Amino acid sequence: MPAYIPSIWKIKEPPKIHVFLWLLSKNMLMTVDNLSRRGVSKPQECQFCLEHESIHHLLFDCVVVKYVWALYNLFCLNNCAEAITPRTQNLITRSQRWGCTDL
Repeated sequence: MPAYIPSIWKIKEPPKIHVFLWLLSKNMLMTVDNLSRRGVSKPQECQFCLEHESIHHLLFDCVVVKYVWALYNLFCLNNCAEAITPRTQNLITRSQRWGCTDL
């Protein structure tokens, strides 16, 4: 079930980030499972790993995305711990409260 998160609009990020997070919270990103509900016929497989494509899959479960997140974590742990600004840390903390524990 989609979540209503009014604090999305209070984050000091560009409007495109607000829109992306809003679409994400409403489960309205144009993944093939959402497109099929709207009558658009597309293959249901992820283009990277051939698993069923969904928002959660594309952001957290796909093997390619897991690899990207692992590289990001490795890079940040080794090279840019000081690059995580308080604003970015606040966004990570909020996303974990919203249930995005895979960040």
